[in-house]
Amino acid sequence: MKTKQLCLIVIVVLLSISTTVAQSIYKSSIDSGGDIASASGVEILYTIGETFVAETTLTTVSISEGFINGIQLSINISPKIFLQGPLLTQQTTGLMNDNLRSNSIIPTTSPYIDVATIAPGVLNTGGSLGTGDPENDIVDWIWVELRDKNDNTNILASQSALIQRDGDIVSLNGTSSLSFDLEPDDYFVAVAHRIHLGVITANVVSLNGSNTNLDLTTNPILINGGLSAVADMGSGTFALFSGDFDGNGQVQNDDASAVVQLIGSSGYANADIDMNSQVQNSDLTNALLPNLGNGEQLKDTRIRIIAPRKN
Repeated sequence: MKTKQLCLIVIVVLLSISTTVAQSIYKSSIDSGGDIASASGVEILYTIGETFVAETTLTTVSISEGFINGIQLSINISPKIFLQGPLLTQQTTGLMNDNLRSNSIIPTTSPYIDVATIAPGVLNTGGSLGTGDPENDIVDWIWVELRDKNDNTNILASQSALIQRDGDIVSLNGTSSLSFDLEPDDYFVAVAHRIHLGVITANVVSLNGSNTNLDLTTNPILINGGLSAVADMGSGTFALFSGDFDGNGQVQNDDASAVVQLIGSSGYANADIDMNSQVQNSDLTNALLPNLGNGEQLKDTRIRIIAPRKN
């Protein structure tokens, strides 16, 4: 009776290397599988189904048994920005209003194209931790992009995030920093909101596995366009310009005309420029008309920083 033996890892090396021929095989990361490889008289038959366990060196041939698992790279960032609309109504406190949250109007699904979702508890007072600290209350969804250090028009990664009353931009759990599956490197960082003009950093920001704080609320020199790109709220505080109803990167008469038609309505609406849950005359007079004619102040006209709405 014939018997068959199965070995999970079989490595047969047939060496026919002359004294004048040398062949080196370098270990590398391989997925589970198997194959036959040969070069200059060296043939390797292998099956792979376990983690890296051993390495054998035979003269000029080095063989690794098993495979080496890849490492998941990620970088972390904690941006901070103010939105002019909700900051106008609460400016004396230094915090944006959270009327959309307190009135249970913020949707648990992002208004942007990645349609990210959050647990309802993230919108509790004080965020998901339930600490009761007003600065941690969620104001709205926001959009964050990382762009190529050599071409700031090239978006490498983007995601929906949440913005707290004190301007901190946090992940979908309402507290953590943002994580991107990219290698540690230098990146341009862009931030955009559905009814505010977006901004991008003037220079690249070094990001790595440890968290990087990026405060864009007090120093306009960090932003492409400087003082022309953000609203001066006084007391050394700056915010994204409000009033971009149609999300085209400009505050124009068309935005004003559209808001006029919706005065008296309520809810999670792009016409609610100051984000107090009501569309009122004050949305025009205080939060839109003063910014009429403003647009994204970018040195390169090819750059667009638009929060991509799902609708």
